[in-house]
Amino acid sequence: MPSEFEVIQVPTDAPDAQEPMGTKLKFWFDHPSLGRCLYKQGRENTGEDWAEKVASELAEMLVLPHARVELAVWTDASGAERRGIVSPSFVPPGGALVHGNEVLREILAGYPGRETSPTRLYRIPQHTIGAVGGILDQAQIAPPLDWPSSPVVGRGVDVFVGYLLLDAWIGNTDRHHENWAWIIVWHPDSSVTFHLAPTYDHASSLGRNETDDTRRRRLSTRDRGFSVAAYVDRATSAFYRTEQESRPLSTCAAFEEAAQRYPHAARFWLQRLADVGDEQPLAILRRLPLGMISEPAIEFACEMLKISRIRLLQMGGLLP
Repeated sequence: MPSEFEVIQVPTDAPDAQEPMGTKLKFWFDHPSLGRCLYKQGRENTGEDWAEKVASELAEMLVLPHARVELAVWTDASGAERRGIVSPSFVPPGGALVHGNEVLREILAGYPGRETSPTRLYRIPQHTIGAVGGILDQAQIAPPLDWPSSPVVGRGVDVFVGYLLLDAWIGNTDRHHENWAWIIVWHPDSSVTFHLAPTYDHASSLGRNETDDTRRRRLSTRDRGFSVAAYVDRATSAFYRTEQESRPLSTCAAFEEAAQRYPHAARFWLQRLADVGDEQPLAILRRLPLGMISEPAIEFACEMLKISRIRLLQMGGLLP
């Protein structure tokens, strides 16, 4: 039987630099074996920690470049234990992370600056699949660092299609313009390279925010509009089809839009998804520490993944 996931203990005095991005408590610290790490505190009773850990393990199944995530507990100054996650930095020495909003603001006329309202992050019609894919393509952004050479997935935009497939599979509704980025690396020979950053920040996924009562009712209902399938269909991305649209795409529709533009990459990632059996996600969920996740949450997440996987694989037959 696979072992339970480790929970890293973060000392009270660990923080040495606050992380300003986002709405949650975050800080940087040096871990003796993982190096420079970001600790991100999960909001109480939201499942953000287990969702982010499970999502990273599912990305690993797809062999998709992703931020490493470990479960963690930080003891704050009052002695209270705060659940969260630890993620080692994926930016190498001599590198810098440039978030999507910074890129789009420089290239697209009229693109808004950094948003102070969290809800506004998801309501930017200029944040389209065409705009983001086009910029990654035209700027010749390379795949993430350490990505093996591939004739099929040889560009950053090809890997980004995989990120959108992951979002659709896990129901990640948080791929706004601060949750994708590229890395600039300045090399000793004075050359500069640009790479897509690994995928990161997947806490808004797998139905982790639902109550167990709601999960049970959705799992057992005969009402198609309240079913798990309907829940999967309603997972909303932060991408729009065009600037003229009033509503963002669903996570599945965002992947479908990218798949139509980059069918070779979509087929590659769909095959990776096809190679994952329905029982493998359950094995990951069972490795969470006792008491971290309920049985209804496990059942609901597995049903979500099963339904979305079927939907995504059906798209493969419709590609040009």
